[in-house]
Amino acid sequence: QAIEEFEIASAYPNSSAGSQIPGNAAFRTVRDPGGAFSLELEQGNYLIAVRARGYSLARANAETGPGLQPEPIEFGLQPGGAIVEGQVVDASGTGVQGALIFAGAFPRNAEFQVALSNARTDEAGAFSIEGLPPGPIDLSAAHSKKGIGFVSGELTLEKPTQLTIVLNSTGGIEG
Repeated sequence: QAIEEFEIASAYPNSSAGSQIPGNAAFRTVRDPGGAFSLELEQGNYLIAVRARGYSLARANAETGPGLQPEPIEFGLQPGGAIVEGQVVDASGTGVQGALIFAGAFPRNAEFQVALSNARTDEAGAFSIEGLPPGPIDLSAAHSKKGIGFVSGELTLEKPTQLTIVLNSTGGIEG
């Protein structure tokens, strides 16, 4: 059965990403009654990822270039997926509202951070991300005034994984 609304991203695979879409990959929303999509890609080898609410992330490799005929890619999204829940706190243990959460590496380019975030914390600093593949995960969080933080964990399908991210204060530069 076709999934009518989903998000898709592409990234050049590299040695640090392996089979993971890096945290700085831009997912875009697709709405199509038949679940169809199209990507315009420059020449190269790509890792394509698709995610949808209530489903586990799916990945596929694609190669583009002169003389290569594009082959259709069909993603078999599996219902469920792992869930990570938790809280972002400052050094004193107080929940931080409005922190951006990233599954994977923290994007350094500030103009893309909101678009690339997987979640934003509520007034108590709580967050939840659904539909992740089971296995190891690295989460990062950022807040413009409270700093950044990182945590690693192991996701399972049996129950939500609970993680706490502690933000480290940012420094300042004067001149």
